[in-house]
Amino acid sequence: MIPRWLPLWLFLAPALLLPLRAQPAKPIDRAGLMEAVRLRGLGTAEMVEIIREIGVDFRLRPEDEQELARLGADPRLIEAVRANYRGAGPAPPPAAAELPDGPPLSREQVVLILQAGVEHAVLLKLIEKRGAAFAMNRETAAAILAAGGSNAIVGAVAVSQREPAAAAAPPAQAAGQPAPSGRAPSSGPPVVRTPGPEQARKLIRHTPPEYPVMASRMGTSGKVLLGVRIGADGRVIGIQVLSGPSLLSSSAVAAVRSWVYEPTLVNGVPAEVLTEVEVNFTLKK
Repeated sequence: MIPRWLPLWLFLAPALLLPLRAQPAKPIDRAGLMEAVRLRGLGTAEMVEIIREIGVDFRLRPEDEQELARLGADPRLIEAVRANYRGAGPAPPPAAAELPDGPPLSREQVVLILQAGVEHAVLLKLIEKRGAAFAMNRETAAAILAAGGSNAIVGAVAVSQREPAAAAAPPAQAAGQPAPSGRAPSSGPPVVRTPGPEQARKLIRHTPPEYPVMASRMGTSGKVLLGVRIGADGRVIGIQVLSGPSLLSSSAVAAVRSWVYEPTLVNGVPAEVLTEVEVNFTLKK
């Protein structure tokens, strides 16, 4: 019978033997990692620390991620494996589908992402997916290069310029009062504006947002403020991002889109509601 400690020793041996030899510790292989997760002899924090220290010698494939999840691996462990490949050649950038949706990137966002140390390949994918909401000129190119960017990023911005989506916020309106439309009355339901805290008390189905992977990697946290339109049946029918970190906004929108409220009545008639929703994102320590 193989002792329970042996696979864990094989998993830890590179790190433990490091002080005893001149050459660096070898990254963890796929088999050793799977066995260590299966035996649960180490806590998640300990395994993550070791992976960050010496890395893994394999790129995480979808089937590997599924196997780790089946064995009960914590998402933090899976993310550490994905981010700490130390084999031959660089790790592939994430697919465009894994990157956050949102409006075109501003110049300030591109500079901030570069200053945060995000890999150029990841930023290039993000620019390709969302575009840039600013024109490229000599001053902007210099700012990108000064933040650690490359000519490839400057070129990607130059060919990916898009107009930012412009949407006017709905006019303020007292709670319980129909919102003026500027048009002749229609057969549709009345529309009222309700303060966020008051409308929150009518929430009957609430799906918490998922923390975006890239935002977690960059240590981004904060509050996303959304302008929300709720239908007469209590379901969300429109969302506008009013403020907040762009890396978090798409997750906030995706969560709030599925929320359901108690219908609001005006003179006994179900009404649509305009309100604001705050979605807070806090990194776990």
